Amino acid sequence: MIDCSSCTVPTSNPGGVCVFCLDYQPPAQVGHIDIDRPCWLTARGDATRVEVYRSPLVKRDSRMSTPVADHLADHGLSLVYTETYDACPSEWMHGQRVREIYA
Repeated sequence: MIDCSSCTVPTSNPGGVCVFCLDYQPPAQVGHIDIDRPCWLTARGDATRVEVYRSPLVKRDSRMSTPVADHLADHGLSLVYTETYDACPSEWMHGQRVREIYA
């Protein structure tokens, strides 16, 4: 028997990891958002700040934006900055993207 390399529980696993740690998935961070819909929408942030990039074809009240809107409402975040600029057409639908910062 050896100690698990992650938690020090005794194990006979030759890999050095006990059965408890073998399939362990850490819980998601509370208040964290990470959405990635290539060419359409990305949103990353936490309970205090979220940065959103979206195609102008994706409206704030669209079904695709619902998880972002829910996160913003749950944490009381509001829009503090926005800009629209040209982007590579192969990377963003309609060749533009909108950047929004919420805090």
